[in-house]
Amino acid sequence: MFMWRKVEKMNLISYTSGNLAFVMYLMEMGKSPEEINEIFKNIGRRIADGIFDDFMSKVKRVPENPDDVGELINMLLDYSVGQKASDIEVRREEREIVVSCKVRSCKFCLDLESPSPMIFLCSGVAGLIERIIERISRTLRIKEVECRETKCCARGDEYCEFVIRMA
Repeated sequence: MFMWRKVEKMNLISYTSGNLAFVMYLMEMGKSPEEINEIFKNIGRRIADGIFDDFMSKVKRVPENPDDVGELINMLLDYSVGQKASDIEVRREEREIVVSCKVRSCKFCLDLESPSPMIFLCSGVAGLIERIIERISRTLRIKEVECRETKCCARGDEYCEFVIRMA
């Protein structure tokens, strides 16, 4: 079993540089952009498992309604990098609740340029969000959750956007 080392702060330049170096390594190993995005998403999911208890101990109110997930996402972003989403929109589509979360000047990919327009450097954040919501899915009364990064500042987009679908 892996033991998580908990530190209060991490230098974001080191974090983002490490992410970019890992992306370059994966590209050199012949991984496709889709595979790289999925690898980073899975890393984010594992990070979520590592921080879950500490993060939840700092959450003032666990949402019981999927419509309130935006508040949880803002708390997670604040917990992670001291930043909040600039815009969160919740809408209902057929049998799903869709949350769109836009982060301008995203600290996870700040000043980075993706080596490919198909590589979303914040895919790990999507995994982080997805797994945290999964871990409280009973409270939210949902059975499925998927989070994808659909825009990324590192690709030249105006903001990073995470779209969460819950059913």
